[in-house]
Amino acid sequence: MKNPVPGKNPFELESYKDKMPKHVRQFYEDMTCHYNSFKGRVGRARFWRLTLFGLIYFSVIPVLIDRFSDKNFIYVMLLLLAWLYMAIPMLTIGVRRLHDAGFAPGWAWLPQIVIFYWLFEYSFRLPPNLIVWTMGAVMCLIAYTLMSLPSVKAENGHGPVPED
Repeated sequence: MKNPVPGKNPFELESYKDKMPKHVRQFYEDMTCHYNSFKGRVGRARFWRLTLFGLIYFSVIPVLIDRFSDKNFIYVMLLLLAWLYMAIPMLTIGVRRLHDAGFAPGWAWLPQIVIFYWLFEYSFRLPPNLIVWTMGAVMCLIAYTLMSLPSVKAENGHGPVPED
């Protein structure tokens, strides 16, 4: 197998990054390169791609962990690690999306706090508290509505207008 980039391991995904389709490359960069960057701006399409993946991930992971884990402690630890794997990239892309839309970045924390609470309640098999679930859903709805608004069309203090 020939290396796409001379001197690089052909099994490293990084060596194929230039040959990836644009959307796959952006998703890869958000999950690996920019997962801890709170600076800059991100367009709506890029934000929603990662968010959709995260929501599917948060729906499937508890079921898989529950199926393959017998011990409650192991289940909770695996669920916490799975949440951390997606929470940080989703938080940073939410902050960058709010920078782009011109809102305070604190709104990006709300969905992560709510998702953590829901996973905590699910992992300890507590009965759902409908008041807290309703408040959490409303907070997520407000945060995602703000993140869905159009970009500020001028360059702001967080950088130039993103492509998508």
